Amino acid sequence: MARQLRVSWNAIDAVMRRAVRRGLVRREAQPPRAISVDDTAVKRGHAYVTIVSDPDRGVVVHVADERKTQSMAGYYESLPESHKLRLEAVAMDMWPAYIAATEAHIPGAREKIAFDKFHVAKYLGEAVDRVRRQEHRALLGAGQTTLKGSK
Repeated sequence: MARQLRVSWNAIDAVMRRAVRRGLVRREAQPPRAISVDDTAVKRGHAYVTIVSDPDRGVVVHVADERKTQSMAGYYESLPESHKLRLEAVAMDMWPAYIAATEAHIPGAREKIAFDKFHVAKYLGEAVDRVRRQEHRALLGAGQTTLKGSK
């Protein structure tokens, strides 16, 4: 950009900083009613970042290194109490660190946490398969093949 606009990097940096400052002021004036929490890999291996977004406005409101309790706690600690009370829903996967941070910082968190359907369906499918296998073994022991090939 600096080369194309024929200005110094310092000029570009100053414009960016002013834009970020204006954006942060606007964001603080509109506390989210709901947030979505997810993690994503940033490098090969197990390097993750935690991303908190406002699904109503479609904006990212927080990014933190790693996917630990402190990654989420840092976001919650930056919120005024009025913003925490305004939160109606926190959508997330079933990552224990996110659950713990939310329960520690958000009043009534257990009623506000909504787990994403992918993880709920995954765990439900695994549970059904475990029960099916147990039933199949019990039926085979009794000489019945009713569940054979039922997976």
